[in-house]
Amino acid sequence: MKPHNPVTRTHSHILLTLVLVSVAGCGGEQPLAASPEIPSIAGTWTFNASNLSGGGFSCDAFAYRLSVNQSGTTFTGSYSDGTIRCTEDGKTFEVGPGLTGTIVNGTVTESGSVGFDLDTQDFHQTGTVSGDSMSGTATWRFDFTGILSGSWTASR
Repeated sequence: MKPHNPVTRTHSHILLTLVLVSVAGCGGEQPLAASPEIPSIAGTWTFNASNLSGGGFSCDAFAYRLSVNQSGTTFTGSYSDGTIRCTEDGKTFEVGPGLTGTIVNGTVTESGSVGFDLDTQDFHQTGTVSGDSMSGTATWRFDFTGILSGSWTASR
């Protein structure tokens, strides 16, 4: 027969009591909420801007292909194949197709807010992303007419 060791038995009781108190204390706690994820906007998008107006001009930009590279809440990339068509006093002129450049200053938040520039801050977009579509407000500054504001959409 093994001799009785009061120290081991006391440690066992203390350990068992701590476990029971710990388990009982956990019952009232709420589980941690899953943190929202940053929407993924990496990939290829088709971008259009419409009803850009100001300074007597009305412009549309269409068929831009956006190639987006994302790292967390920031993104960059390139655009290509774009065309801009503007009208002033009933006269229409077009630039493109074939406009190309870079996407800079891109940000996306957990709530789905998105913002980016085409080449410079003179061609700024803000809006939201939801799944495979984005949309919002475009504010573009041209030397020949000043600031034009309108809407934009993009889809994958």
